[in-house]
Amino acid sequence: MKIYAMSDIHGCIDEFNNALKLIDLEDTNTMLILLGDYIHGGDSIAVLDKVIELQKQYGDQKVVALMGNHEEAVAEFGMSLTETDTVEHHVSPLALSKYKKWMKKLPRYYKTDTQIFCHAGVDEEAEDLWEVGTDPYMFTGKFPPETGEL
Repeated sequence: MKIYAMSDIHGCIDEFNNALKLIDLEDTNTMLILLGDYIHGGDSIAVLDKVIELQKQYGDQKVVALMGNHEEAVAEFGMSLTETDTVEHHVSPLALSKYKKWMKKLPRYYKTDTQIFCHAGVDEEAEDLWEVGTDPYMFTGKFPPETGEL
């Protein structure tokens, strides 16, 4: 399986579309894991629409979208979806609630037999129990960062 991972798109729809051109999602041995922070910059709404469209087209097991700290801020703490929500982007309150509902359902991590994907990190001190030993917010906002093997 060939896995592509992208993070911190922050509304950069043109760059996101250009990166997607390098990935053959029609290939059954290819998958895309998006590691969060789709919003808060550029054209956040267009990026969200693209991610949701990709999941509808290819399925959420082939195009995995994870929660980042920016989606968490919107879904859990009520932060604005974009800097200008309904003014500049002409987004209706109903559409905004659709995006927020989608964000609330995003998983915080994805794992394979040999890899863990998340936006920020896991509790490495939990070792093999990282899945239950990691505070949910650490997946999206671990600080300070660490690197290591479980």
